[in-house]
Amino acid sequence: MTNPSDKIPTFQVDSTESAYAKLTAHAQTIEQLLTVPWISTDQNVVGALDELLGTIYSLIIAQHLGYKDRVGEPIVISPIKARANAVGNGVIRMSGTWMAGYYMNSGIYRTASLYHRVLKIVTGNKGRIGTLTPIAQQQFATEWEPGKTWTPTNLELVRKEANRLKHVEKGLYTSRGMYQQNALNAVDELIELLKAWCAHRQITMAVTSKTSAV
Repeated sequence: MTNPSDKIPTFQVDSTESAYAKLTAHAQTIEQLLTVPWISTDQNVVGALDELLGTIYSLIIAQHLGYKDRVGEPIVISPIKARANAVGNGVIRMSGTWMAGYYMNSGIYRTASLYHRVLKIVTGNKGRIGTLTPIAQQQFATEWEPGKTWTPTNLELVRKEANRLKHVEKGLYTSRGMYQQNALNAVDELIELLKAWCAHRQITMAVTSKTSAV
């Protein structure tokens, strides 16, 4: 029997191209973080990095398939009807702008869920996003990256977009509420927070280990 995975194509993107450069660099960061012993055994961090890699996959595929921003424009019905007809006849098309939107939504959902989860991880608290964000910002500026600030502007836009998809009856029918660049920038914000926290924890653990050995 033929393995179905043998029929699934791969594609190459130019990691130096502006549309992919940051995302592929973030994937390399994830790989590097997973080589750190304590990170590779921390279920919370590994789970978040796994989800984050999925976000990167989704956003890369959305770009590859020609994602187009739809701010201020309603959903067009004809592509939905065409897709439904094709699927009804057993034809699963993996290209086109509708699929690009599908992967963008996947990236949005993943990023929104990670926003809260990562805040819980780095602050060590279980509160809501509105409670945890100022805590993370204070620790970022005073402990993890002294003198620098962390502002989750794009993560907030992604969170609101995901909430519209989940809770508003018409979803994103009339318009999307954010641009593709906002989704990319939100990943930047997550990576920035995670890297700073991981680096600080690594130093703290080394100091603690050295002190204990004395």
